This record gives sequence, structure tokens and C-alpha cells, in this order.
Amino acid sequence: MLFIGLAAFYEATQAFSSRRAPNPAAEETLRLGGRVVHLEFPHHPLMRAVVADSWPQQLPARFWPVSVSIAPASGLTLQSADVVTIVSQLVGTAFLKYYERNKQRPTAAYGTQPKAWPPLWRFAWLLRNAIAHGDRWAISDPSFPATDWHGVSVTSADSGQAWFDAQRYIVGADVVLLLEELDADAAARSSR
Repeated sequence: MLFIGLAAFYEATQAFSSRRAPNPAAEETLRLGGRVVHLEFPHHPLMRAVVADSWPQQLPARFWPVSVSIAPASGLTLQSADVVTIVSQLVGTAFLKYYERNKQRPTAAYGTQPKAWPPLWRFAWLLRNAIAHGDRWAISDPSFPATDWHGVSVTSADSGQAWFDAQRYIVGADVVLLLEELDADAAARSSR
């Protein structure tokens, strides 16, 4: 659903900016920036499948580290504060839904106290709380351990700060990577 929302938003802004209808035969890619990684995916195959009332067999999304230089994307580059807010709402809502549907995974594997969870799940719990509490980190317990995920560290001192911040925390593509890592962790535990 997240990819559909991002693709639809991109198509609408592209069509409006160029005053032309989107070309579904084109193989443009949508790029979503991050602090840890960037994400790129061809959105037309996804939209073609949705319009045909089906679902693609695969979505060839690709992550790359922000340290790797790549050619700039063609088309629009949208970076204004308002666009960042729209993307954070799309990504945040998708993450919150994912977490709530899967919250039994960390409790079953690691117990009911997020303080004792491994950093990956602790970071996910912190992000879930931030999204659910006004898009700001919400750590009321000063003894909650500092939590690091790919060099992004969150402590109780960060309470009140917006989570969607490319300079200090994470943004769009990072959240998609976090979702992928949570799924991979759960799959690895279930195969044991």
C-alpha cells in the first residue's frame, strides 16, 4: 500500500507539473531518499497491475547506501517542507499499520519489556510510539537505553523531536529498510 500511495502521489505531481498525462509505458523509477539508504522502484508496473485489478508477482525495489553516488533521477525532485510532510505521513501510517499488525512478534520472542529487546525491535517500538504520539519521539522513561539503528541513535533526550528528520534521524527510504529488516528478523526466527 505504501508503494501505491507514493506512486500515485508521484504520478499526480508529475502530471500536474508537466501538464501532461502520465505515460504508463515509460519505465520511470520513483526514488525515495533517506539518511541511511535511498530506495528506487519502477512504479509503472505496480500501477499497471493495480489498474488491471491484480497484483505484481514482484516489486523490484532497490536500496543503496547514501554514500554511493548515483546519477540524478529524471523528472521531479520534490523536497519542500510540505512534500516532506506528505511523504512522512504516507510512510508513517504504513509503518504504524505494520507494527500494530506484528507487535506480537517481539513480545513472543523477547518478552514484554521493550527495554530488553534487541536494538532493531527497540528502534521499531520507539518509531511506532513517535508516529502514534504526534510524529515526535516519546520516551518518558529516562532509563530507557540509547537505541542505535544504522548509526541513528535515539535516547530519552530526543523526546519531543520530530522523527522524520534527514539530518538527525530517519526519513522515507529508511523506514522501508526498517520494515524489510523486521520481516527478515521474524523470518529468520520462524525458520529455526
